[in-house]
Amino acid sequence: MPTLNVRISGLMLVSHLTAYGLGATLEASGEQAFVGHDPDSLELEPRVETAAAPDRVLECVRRTAMDCQRVVEADLAPGRPAIWARFTDSERAQNALQLREALLDEVETSGQTISVRLLAGLGAPAAWLAKAKPSQGASQLDGVAGNSTSDFVRGVLRRTLPTALDATADELRALYASEPPIPNDEAEDKTGWSPPGVRVHPLHQWLAAVGLTQLPVGLSASGRSHTPCCWRNGQRRGVRLPIPDAPVSMPRLRAVLMLPELAGPEVTARDGARLRALGVAEVLNFQVIDQADNPNMVAFRFGRAERVELR
Repeated sequence: MPTLNVRISGLMLVSHLTAYGLGATLEASGEQAFVGHDPDSLELEPRVETAAAPDRVLECVRRTAMDCQRVVEADLAPGRPAIWARFTDSERAQNALQLREALLDEVETSGQTISVRLLAGLGAPAAWLAKAKPSQGASQLDGVAGNSTSDFVRGVLRRTLPTALDATADELRALYASEPPIPNDEAEDKTGWSPPGVRVHPLHQWLAAVGLTQLPVGLSASGRSHTPCCWRNGQRRGVRLPIPDAPVSMPRLRAVLMLPELAGPEVTARDGARLRALGVAEVLNFQVIDQADNPNMVAFRFGRAERVELR
């Protein structure tokens, strides 16, 4: 089965989210996709196996971008994107919730799977909470400064959407070649999912953002929202991703990502036994690196992962 190699170190969070996004894009178009990693790579570079021909992969990427265009470009007000809206004003929260629900009705009716999951994966305003904090209702993967996750929409989704819409077969083949072209300086990763200064092709940044559709936010009546694979241990926090023994289908990957064993403060011996029984050989721990002195700001990046072999 043909393999699409994500030529970004697997010790960076952005690479795995890119693979998740590519797999989700193929699955949404009716193609089978299996996510794994290069067994010969010390960096655990992720890969996606699919029977889809290169032209078909390109068609799937462009179709997903076209389907997502409506929700990515929707505004609460000029310059205020709707789909990742945090809020400090209750009226704005209600408006955001109503618009998100209208968008959800629209994309569900049209069968746009990725758009539906994008609305669930990016975070929603917890409009029923009095004096809700920005962390309540948003993905814990958000590292955008300034208490405004809408910056992620402007800085990542809207910036990279044209690249996905206009992708060519030659560009896609080069991107997944054994030695892909090095992106220019403007391609510095804007997601916050890799250390500062790392360059990531805009198409990979788009797919990584789409990868969040596999990690939907869970809202609660009190306290911070829940994001799969996100852990917290005192002042330390981060993301723990599974490394399967063999490539897994997208439905199985989603099921594994939801396991509570990946979201605990530590992986206990019992957790490890459970994960091994489900085909997870090891996990990658990505710790949050705070980037702001102001505790009211949500500014952080993810460092390189620590590999943890399950025993």
